[in-house]
Amino acid sequence: MHYTKKESNVVNIDAGKTVTDSFRDGDQSVHDLRVFSGTELDLVTTGAPATLTVSDILRNEGSIVLTPGTTLGLTGEIYNSGTMTIDAATAATGATLLIHGVADLYGGGKVILDGPADKIVGDGSAATLSNSGQIIEGIGTLGGDGLTLVNGSPLLFGPDSGIYANGGLLVVNPSTFTNHGFLLAENGGTLQVGNLDGSSTITRK
Repeated sequence: MHYTKKESNVVNIDAGKTVTDSFRDGDQSVHDLRVFSGTELDLVTTGAPATLTVSDILRNEGSIVLTPGTTLGLTGEIYNSGTMTIDAATAATGATLLIHGVADLYGGGKVILDGPADKIVGDGSAATLSNSGQIIEGIGTLGGDGLTLVNGSPLLFGPDSGIYANGGLLVVNPSTFTNHGFLLAENGGTLQVGNLDGSSTITRK
């Protein structure tokens, strides 16, 4: 799989199989990206860290896998009815879901943090991730670098807007955290919400 280094308009991936983006020309950006059902997009780098930025709309109906050293930058509309896996093979090397500006995550799918060095963070400025109707689960870090997190909706409270520690430590530590959904630990997982020094702002509504 190959994108131009300059921002393209719309990329649709409907291969019905696994497609690999190897970043052969460095970091990439697209305006809109759609991954169809039955298709897996793997972001893979064998050299320097690499970033794919989607500047407006991501629509994932299949599977997106971030391998160690890769970053997926998102803003705006994030429709995920499939699976997004932020995957690291070792504790020392992680993958990153990077939020720019205001991003709305919805669609009934699942986001999986698959290793202790994996993370969902802001870009260092004010960034907000609103999760509605998604499961975010696994181990790693959710929050940091200026990220504000809103989990669930006051109108749609239920287990489909949940953050689950699964099989290890999941640290939920955004700058500000408003929770309308579920917070759970399962399969031997440990869920740490906020800084241990008590400096986080957490609101339960």
